[in-house]
Amino acid sequence: MKITWIGLIFLISLWGEEGGPKYGFSEEYFNSKEACWEYFDMHPSFELLAQHNNLYHVHTTIKKYEIEEVGTAYVTCKKKMFDETTSPWPAPTIDPAEPDQHKHDHEHNH
Repeated sequence: MKITWIGLIFLISLWGEEGGPKYGFSEEYFNSKEACWEYFDMHPSFELLAQHNNLYHVHTTIKKYEIEEVGTAYVTCKKKMFDETTSPWPAPTIDPAEPDQHKHDHEHNH
């Protein structure tokens, strides 16, 4: 099974015509944790400013970089765990052939 690592990037840029910070979010994909961190640590435009423990996910690190002519980026490399996030709510059990079968407190007018 192929494991994918995701480099998550939250960008804060002070550059812009309208003034004030601009925010962005992006991701990059890698075959290993090492390849993910190497991409950011060795990138010619990225300068590492700080490293923090991730309060939410204790097995990941958050690194703060200054990106030349762009702004500040907070980056983490995280292993992709699931193909899809599951909902905390139960899935509806509605038969498409019987759209009026679900319980509710409203009328259908069709």
